[in-house]
Amino acid sequence: MSLKDNQRSSQNQKAWDQIAPVHAKHSSKKELLTAPYVGLSQFQINYLKKLNLKNKKVAHLCCNDGREILGIKKMGAKSVTGFDFSQKFIDHAKKLSSLTGIEGRFIRSDVTKISPKFHQAFDIIVITTGTLVWFKDLNKLFKNVFKLLNLKGTLFIQESHPALRTYQPSGNSLKVTSSYFDTGHHHIPDGVSYFGSSQKPLPTQHLYFYTISDLINSLISQKLSINSFQELPQDSSFKYKKLEPKQLIPMSYVLTASKLA
Repeated sequence: MSLKDNQRSSQNQKAWDQIAPVHAKHSSKKELLTAPYVGLSQFQINYLKKLNLKNKKVAHLCCNDGREILGIKKMGAKSVTGFDFSQKFIDHAKKLSSLTGIEGRFIRSDVTKISPKFHQAFDIIVITTGTLVWFKDLNKLFKNVFKLLNLKGTLFIQESHPALRTYQPSGNSLKVTSSYFDTGHHHIPDGVSYFGSSQKPLPTQHLYFYTISDLINSLISQKLSINSFQELPQDSSFKYKKLEPKQLIPMSYVLTASKLA
């Protein structure tokens, strides 16, 4: 029997709540205090600096344990807010903020249904690696981004390149295993974690693959004007790190867009 969208979302939420303790072991107070901009890769830092974060109100959608957005606060943002649908991750983000004294606000919410009280509340909205594949409808996501941004607001996306999922590592090279145009719903029977498995089987997780043209057309349809787009050889997911020097294919991308009046 085919699951309804809300059932798929519920399974995803349960899986991430279960994964949260695994992630908690990989994010420490010491790291947050000693790393220059914890949770952020060097090329994220380079691009974020171009946005002139000083005195900016920044939100991170699907913020996970809050490390990246707390790093952005350390970079000089006036205020930072993280949204995520996993209460366990939100709780851990709040704990990290409290332990380190890095001020951040963390709110449990489906990021397509964030309260209207946050409309036009942010100068910058950040979306980072591993986010967009969880949304069946990118139009719905970006419609809410438009509402959250102020009139001069900027959307910053740093993500894995969708072409990357069509390849799998094979020794020191890549092997094509699926079609780039095989988009739509896919599922992972035993879930996924960036830091390995939890102690018990995870609920099935549901992903939605997209193409770059899907992304661009969704932004355009929601009145978000693309300012810049750059494909990069770095693997922001860390799955293909040993292949980076070969620069065989684009492994990630950075995109910025502005809200149109």
